[in-house]
Amino acid sequence: MDIIENNTKYLNHGRKYSEKIYDFLPQSELKVTEIQDGFILPKSEIYISKGGVTDANKCFVSESRIDNEGSYIRIDGAYSFEEYSDEYYDVPVIYLGYFFRHWGHFLMDCTTRMWILLDDKYNGYKVAFPNHPANVRDGNYNRFLQLIGVDEERVVKIDVPTRFSTIIVPSESRIQIENRHTKAWYDIFDRACQNAVYEINKIPKKVYFSRGKMDKPELGESEIEHNFALNGYKVVYPELLSLDEQIGIFRHTEEVASTNSSICMNVVFAREGLKWIVINKYSLPHQNFAELRYEKNLDLTYVDAFDDRLNFYGNMIGSLPYLVSFNKNLKKMFEDNDMMYETFSKGYRIGNICSYIIKCMIQKPKVLIRVYSAKCVRWMKRCTPWLYRFIKRVMV
Repeated sequence: MDIIENNTKYLNHGRKYSEKIYDFLPQSELKVTEIQDGFILPKSEIYISKGGVTDANKCFVSESRIDNEGSYIRIDGAYSFEEYSDEYYDVPVIYLGYFFRHWGHFLMDCTTRMWILLDDKYNGYKVAFPNHPANVRDGNYNRFLQLIGVDEERVVKIDVPTRFSTIIVPSESRIQIENRHTKAWYDIFDRACQNAVYEINKIPKKVYFSRGKMDKPELGESEIEHNFALNGYKVVYPELLSLDEQIGIFRHTEEVASTNSSICMNVVFAREGLKWIVINKYSLPHQNFAELRYEKNLDLTYVDAFDDRLNFYGNMIGSLPYLVSFNKNLKKMFEDNDMMYETFSKGYRIGNICSYIIKCMIQKPKVLIRVYSAKCVRWMKRCTPWLYRFIKRVMV
């Protein structure tokens, strides 16, 4: 593991911004396990982190485990079941894990077994990619599967435990809890890039990815967006673009600017050496982005756009209120690069601050419960493992 210290030129008070870069997983760890007359289970809506693959005796197949911090995708065991689908598939099927409807998590956490699909040996094989409960797979998610060679008719629907003559369980090529991956995992995205269809002559030279049309936009981003637009950056909204259009931008544009958010996960499609301005909205390093950006040798600039005094959720990443502004760090970066800028009124900023404080007050009880529950669980695991196991057994 290496510790990378980033340039402090555009960070608040020259603060340190260290990122941990972990070694690659060895390719030799990638294996394929075949289970005869086994079952694939939909992810349980009742039992936390239960699902995966079982053998003919309904015992959990450890190779189908998913090591992930988030319970929405983690699998650490099977659940008991008596009823299962009347349909018996007398064909081999490839188990891909589970689909979760969040673009960043999909790219990072739901593609880890797809490396097997690049092997011509498995062309045409059926695949099982069950939905997380209440998630619908459509749009760019389906397009991604198409770009790596999986049409919808190859996907077997798994609504109840389903039995197959042969289940092929490939290893995970990225281990989320270790922030490590194999080079084979990147091959998945290279294949998608090779098959994407877009018009190069329509791709702008400079792009600003905005969250302005999201359900939870960053307060104050419109001022930043305005100033990038003044300097010839084409403002785009990633949720309104097709996957092919997004890939085209990351492969051929000269410069990209964005907040440090889920759009950063599209670094898996980026060409090497891409110039990228990453606007920090919190103080915590985005470890998933750190894991990937060095592989692409990006020309990267971090800029803090938050105020330390109003950085209430700086040590958390997620669906939380964030406040940014066109502050002294951004002004300095613009001046150093001979870029023009305009500042919005004080009333605009005061309004954003008030809205931010109100949102934080509403959100705080929910966040505190989440934070202290996680701390309590970690303490029990470390100090009273017997109590942790007892409570978990009662809950399950």
